[in-house]
Amino acid sequence: MSANGSPSYEQALAALTGPDGPFAIVEAEIRGVLVRLFCNAPATLRDFVQATRDKGDAEYLVYENERYNYAQVLERVDALAAALVQRYGIVRGDRVAIAMRNYPEWIVAYFAVTSIVFLVDRAKDIVIRAGENISCTEVENVVYAYPDTYECACFGLPHEGLGEELAVAVYPKPGHPLSPEALCRHVAAHLAAFKVPSQVFVFAEPLPRNASGKLLRRALRDQVVSRQR
Repeated sequence: MSANGSPSYEQALAALTGPDGPFAIVEAEIRGVLVRLFCNAPATLRDFVQATRDKGDAEYLVYENERYNYAQVLERVDALAAALVQRYGIVRGDRVAIAMRNYPEWIVAYFAVTSIVFLVDRAKDIVIRAGENISCTEVENVVYAYPDTYECACFGLPHEGLGEELAVAVYPKPGHPLSPEALCRHVAAHLAAFKVPSQVFVFAEPLPRNASGKLLRRALRDQVVSRQR
């Protein structure tokens, strides 16, 4: 223990990397070589990226006078992944070179490229409206915070001038009539104006899901498009 009562470096290291610590270290043999590993580390980069998504506005990246929280970094990661997949046709197995200095953008590019297998699905959840990337998940989180929402799903609809426009399907809580106008005002109070859904579709029945409970976003979109014809 140090003179001011704080643990010493050795004590802090033992507490963090000991058997019950959050960064517990174990020894394992890999290809005939004995190495030390963090036993609680995420198994894959996909798991690592996913584990950071609930940290929201916690500070994550600092560069000189620039500061970014987890949500800001991951929003940029998803947007870049969307561009790589949708605009440039990058798929698993492709080689992508990152030629840039060690700036915050390098971190964004690294995670977008190396997690492309996982982020292909995430990229499908990006709506590009007049060149602006909108994360469906970000908007859905705000819509779920609206008192009358039971479940919701955001998706893009074709738009002649904007390329895409953001739409949201909402299934209200039983006995809670939902006002699309009031919902949009709620979203506008929390997000930038371009992230406010252009169309709100209120469903009288639960939204479609597959056998594992995952929302069928594409089927929902096709259902809405067929309604408009």
